[in-house]
Amino acid sequence: INYTGTGEVYPTIIFNVLQSCTSLQVTVSNSKYNNFIKLVGNFLADDYIVIDLKTRKVTINDVVTMSLLTLDSQFHKLVKGNNTYTNSSPTNTTVYVGYYKEYL
Repeated sequence: INYTGTGEVYPTIIFNVLQSCTSLQVTVSNSKYNNFIKLVGNFLADDYIVIDLKTRKVTINDVVTMSLLTLDSQFHKLVKGNNTYTNSSPTNTTVYVGYYKEYL
């Protein structure tokens, strides 16, 4: 993601599970952060997981389920410039990163 806003913003990360799995992970790398967010649980096909980094909530099928989040996961912001996301989950998921640009 080449973020062109001038203010740092919290993204929302959405996983769509295509086949059953037991972990989901996305890594991010930019000029300020180099970390990951990992979820562990029994995920079923068609599960819809939303990680809202601004509110720091994890939902699975619209139910808040913070116990899925591993303790070594770290929340982050998008910063101006290149923000590289990598889906480190099994290939049976798709990941969407949503955000709004902020200008200060």
